[in-house]
Amino acid sequence: GAEQQTRSSNPPFSVKRPRLWFGCADGGACRSVGGLSEYLVSCGGREGLVDGWYTRTEVRQAGSSAGSYDTYFFSPAGKRFRSRVEVARHFGLDQGGARAPP
Repeated sequence: GAEQQTRSSNPPFSVKRPRLWFGCADGGACRSVGGLSEYLVSCGGREGLVDGWYTRTEVRQAGSSAGSYDTYFFSPAGKRFRSRVEVARHFGLDQGGARAPP
């Protein structure tokens, strides 16, 4: 008889969805799009500059820092930024006047 293949309902990969916030592994203060917006305002930017942006947190899979988390900021066009400073630079803002996170 013919064998019937069964498919798992779970895909063999993880689907990453954009999030507007994320939890921190260490329980400390979290960076978010809201925090990014506040930072940009402190650099001389205007409110709403990052509307439509999102964050993604990824776990390092290899090397001596495996298990560490990296969080990236993404513009609506999909451009990835590794830090708030990179985003501020993208908008031509002065990071010298920005306050350090608490």
